[in-house]
Amino acid sequence: MSLTRPQFERACKLLLEGDDSCTPWSWKSHQAFQHLGYLERTVSIPVKSPGNPLDETVEILVEEDDSAAVNSSPNFLSWDQYIVYSPSFGVPAFYFIVWDQQGVQLTLDQLLQSGVFRFDSSTKLDKTPFGVSEPGSAFPLLSQGDHPVLGIRCWHFHPCESSTAVDELVNDVIIPTASEDDRLRCWMEMWFLVLGSAVNF
Repeated sequence: MSLTRPQFERACKLLLEGDDSCTPWSWKSHQAFQHLGYLERTVSIPVKSPGNPLDETVEILVEEDDSAAVNSSPNFLSWDQYIVYSPSFGVPAFYFIVWDQQGVQLTLDQLLQSGVFRFDSSTKLDKTPFGVSEPGSAFPLLSQGDHPVLGIRCWHFHPCESSTAVDELVNDVIIPTASEDDRLRCWMEMWFLVLGSAVNF
């Protein structure tokens, strides 16, 4: 199933109604083009220490309203996360930026060591300065690109295969008589589940 832009917006807003995560998402609309909306949140993650077994999982902390206080902490990274609509694939896409304590974006190598991803150093990946792909894959797994609404440079996961994976899960859990709203909410929940297999969020 692919989503139209209005379905994406409706699914996101339905998801927000039941969002009980410790760092909730919020819906943002483009100032001039209200139909170009997206989900956004910023979380803080501890800096991963080399060789520390306690760093195997990333604990996400609620960011205070004063972002300067978070950015000045020597032990945390700031992680801006965005869920945007991909018109090319008709699915959500995950865009993000991770900032160090000085407000500098992490490089790809730093990202891969930061603990934001669930794959580890034993995972075979083809790497360039601008992206990561699985060997033999036609599309990159992770690459850089402009945020489709904000126009800022971000990292993003390529959304090409997400629809198939999400549809399989939705078909297993949703009842045939479910309402359109229930289907959309379930689709977004399953999309987050699929994304969560690669991202520690």
